[in-house]
This record gives sequence, structure tokens and C-alpha cells, in this order.
Amino acid sequence: MTKKAERSITEVIKAAPRLQNLLAQCGIINEFNQILQMLIKKYIANANAQVANYNQGILSILVADAALATKLRFYVKELLKDINTFSNLPDVAKIKISVAAKMM
Repeated sequence: MTKKAERSITEVIKAAPRLQNLLAQCGIINEFNQILQMLIKKYIANANAQVANYNQGILSILVADAALATKLRFYVKELLKDINTFSNLPDVAKIKISVAAKMM
């Protein structure tokens, strides 16, 4: 039996452009989520929400229930403006709010 050479995770990622793109996308979503957690308190106290995705200018946010989704939709314009003040992230043209099947 031939033993395969072991590679580090860094070597695997460097060799796979698709993994590099996925890792970059995860980093962007994580940063948007951190910003959302900071900003959402300005509009709704104790809101259970998280960023689900960012794709082509659309930021998808999941919330715990329909009542919270309705409340947050009321503040979408202000939230969009606040999020776009962070120059280290891509611009957000639209925010999509959905109710998650089950939140933490």
C-alpha cells in the first residue's frame, strides 16, 4: 500500500481556486454579520437575526420569526444606508429578509 503525501490545509486551499473563492465569501458574510449584530440593536432590541448570504449586491438576512421580519423590513432603508458606510465591504444594493425555519 502506497502512502499518500500529506498536505496542509493552506496548500490545499492554494491549489483550489474554488476553495479560495468560498473562503473569501465566508469572510465577507462573517464581516457583514458582525456589522449587522452591531447595527440591529439601534433599530430593534434583542433581535435574533444573522446574515445568510451576500451575492451580487443583495444581502440576505435570516430572522427568528415573522413578527421580527416585519419590524426589520420597516427599517431596511436606514439599515442599508448604515451598512454601506463601512468602506471595507462590498456595496449592498438590496436587503432581503427571510424567516428562518429554526434559529439558535
